[in-house]
Amino acid sequence: MLNVRGKGRAEKDEVLVIAHPDAESAMRDWFATRGDDAGALFVSFSNRSRGERLSLRSIRDTVKRYYKSAGVRGYRKTTHSLWHTAITNAVKHGAPVQKVQAMARHANIATTMIYYHETDRVENPAEQFSLAILLFPRWGRSLINRINTLVTNLK
Repeated sequence: MLNVRGKGRAEKDEVLVIAHPDAESAMRDWFATRGDDAGALFVSFSNRSRGERLSLRSIRDTVKRYYKSAGVRGYRKTTHSLWHTAITNAVKHGAPVQKVQAMARHANIATTMIYYHETDRVENPAEQFSLAILLFPRWGRSLINRINTLVTNLK
């Protein structure tokens, strides 16, 4: 089980049960290697704070470093954007809205629905329709229909 910290005063900490046996096995192996099965899952290996729970700052710095080493640039690439990506991927792969809401810890289903609308917006942007019709008024609509048919057949 993982104890998940709430993001602010309004959210409570909660216990997250890891149901996948491989994840549970990996965690047990990690704790056995460390020789500590009651502490934080992610701990510091620095000389100043060895064995202590990672701070939020440390996690953010680590994520930034990995972004940089992977060649990902941009000030908007943060720990939160990783979280946003995880939620978006769950939506894209057909996860039920209630499961995504629980994963995201959204109190209001409307907040979760934003991810569903954003996914639809990326996959079916309105501009592709209006631009084709504006640029090619005679055959823009038939072009859009052909493209949509091709895309549907590729899926």
